[in-house]
Amino acid sequence: MASRVANAGATLVGQNLGAGHPDRAEASVRIATKYNVIFLSVVGVLFVIFARPLAGIFTTDPEVFHHASRALWVVSLGFPLFAIGMCLEGAFNGAGDTRTPTRLNFYCLWLCQVSLAWLLAKPLGLGRDGHLHRGASLLLDPGTVERSALSSAANGSCRKCEGS
Repeated sequence: MASRVANAGATLVGQNLGAGHPDRAEASVRIATKYNVIFLSVVGVLFVIFARPLAGIFTTDPEVFHHASRALWVVSLGFPLFAIGMCLEGAFNGAGDTRTPTRLNFYCLWLCQVSLAWLLAKPLGLGRDGHLHRGASLLLDPGTVERSALSSAANGSCRKCEGS
């Protein structure tokens, strides 16, 4: 459902920009983001509350159960940021700018989050829990970075938005 809300926001951005209503395009992104954050926050809270029972559905091995419930708990904390990222990426795509989200995803995910997970797991010796401790790198989620890029685009610094 969350990706559907982001896609709807992207569609509304494209339609409103095409109709010459950038204010409505911005409002569409804000509304889609708000509902997406609410939805994924509720899902995240449910996953945190029910992490152990959910992990228990898939395994009876105590070690796997421990790691699965912990992973579900940690990943769920990032759901609101993921919701923002989906909607803002959709806003760029709906506006016809596919380069910005591609670059942001590459830098934030592949260079920052994956590298940090490897660094924590291997060289720093945290092992399997190393990838979970990279939760702080969720602050480098494309959604939080895209918000600043989107605000600069709204201020007229984006050539695509200026119609050139």
